[in-house]
Amino acid sequence: MIQAAESIVLDTGNIIKCKQLTKKVFETLSDEMVESTRHCLDSLSGSSSNLGPAVEYTHENHSSVVDAKERDQVRVCVKVFLTLFEENVLYDAVQKALTQLDVNRIESLIVAFPQMGNHKIGLQQMQPIWKACEELVAQGYVSSAGVADLDLSQLTELYLWAPSVKPTTNQLHLDSICKLSKGMTEFASENNIQLLSHGDDTELTSRTTVEKILKGFRDDADKWMCESVARYTVSFRCRGVLHSKGYIVKLRKQPQ
Repeated sequence: MIQAAESIVLDTGNIIKCKQLTKKVFETLSDEMVESTRHCLDSLSGSSSNLGPAVEYTHENHSSVVDAKERDQVRVCVKVFLTLFEENVLYDAVQKALTQLDVNRIESLIVAFPQMGNHKIGLQQMQPIWKACEELVAQGYVSSAGVADLDLSQLTELYLWAPSVKPTTNQLHLDSICKLSKGMTEFASENNIQLLSHGDDTELTSRTTVEKILKGFRDDADKWMCESVARYTVSFRCRGVLHSKGYIVKLRKQPQ
């Protein structure tokens, strides 16, 4: 069904509604994302739609649309994992999340910059992506924007440079949050930056993960890459109870 596709955007829908997924215990976030995305591809394969080079599909049985009557009672958070230092990739991922959830604003956006192995990303690489964050805030699509896994020097540089919108959050891996430096805690405190923890793994957007998603659906899975993964969570305010959770995954075949 997707053999002609050159790009694929999949929205898993609200995976909390999927009994096949809720019965499973996943060791990592990547495992959960892979299984929920493949579940989406299974649903797509069963449809009779004529698919062209650009495929966009939302799981038909697990709507993640936020009911207008509940909007004031819930908080929408989106974390975007990027593999490219391109502002349009982030902007498009957020716009897709807004459309799929049928909301006009995201309360909290967290940006996970592309992984560079042992190389440390610099301010010049972060700037285009953060400009997209500022535009989204200026347009009213995002209330607050934060980052993930920046060390003190990176966070300081970005904060001091950011022209109009400062990062309000630095989300750090559980291994790092336990070893916070005095400098990081002081800088965060002085500038009203929340230091939060996460348990996300680095394999989420890797080539290996992409191959796992497309195995059995494409014969050339090794030639594809993941541009972005947007994980959205909708929770009831003050109660901490999840209303919905899902992934929007953008895959693209690399040019020969």
